Amino acid sequence: MSCRLAYYLITIAMVSVVCCIQTASANLITFDSLTGNNSDSFSSTVENGYLVTALTNGWREAHSNGNGAPSIFSAGDNEQIEIVGGFFQLLSFETDDAAISEGTSSASYNIDGFLNGSLVLSGSGAVSPEFQVNLSPDPDQTLDRLLITFDAGSTSSYNIDNIQLRAVPEPSSLLMILGIGLTMLVRRQRDAIFGT
Repeated sequence: MSCRLAYYLITIAMVSVVCCIQTASANLITFDSLTGNNSDSFSSTVENGYLVTALTNGWREAHSNGNGAPSIFSAGDNEQIEIVGGFFQLLSFETDDAAISEGTSSASYNIDGFLNGSLVLSGSGAVSPEFQVNLSPDPDQTLDRLLITFDAGSTSSYNIDNIQLRAVPEPSSLLMILGIGLTMLVRRQRDAIFGT
């Protein structure tokens, strides 16, 4: 392989990676797709290509509360939601504890992020009495499944809203772009050699 061909291959690979990085975009799950009434049971919704599913039965639609209503809420312990939809990174999510008073413990959350079935992200925190942004423990970690589990403590309920995810291009997309670039390079080399 000539130095010139190697140079072209490296250039194409770098351009491919840059293009794919630029196509990674942030998506916000706002629960605006919910159409039920306040306190209706929540089972699942799809927003921006992500499926959000209640894995437990205590989740409800909250049309009068949210950091921009609606949101979803629960009052139980070990209440889980799952998010799937290609490869993504968790950037942040917002939570609210409906009733914290002196002498009570606030609700809490645990995050478990998975990639190909392996746990690759975990974190936990307390839910504040007003909607607060909770940042991911590692916003650069790629996931294909996210579980968020809540415990009520002694609060009456807690909400989750505005889950911010960043889409990550699948490896097959990178290979496809690299393949197109290589095809163009080979065609150019052939045309230069054979004069076609």
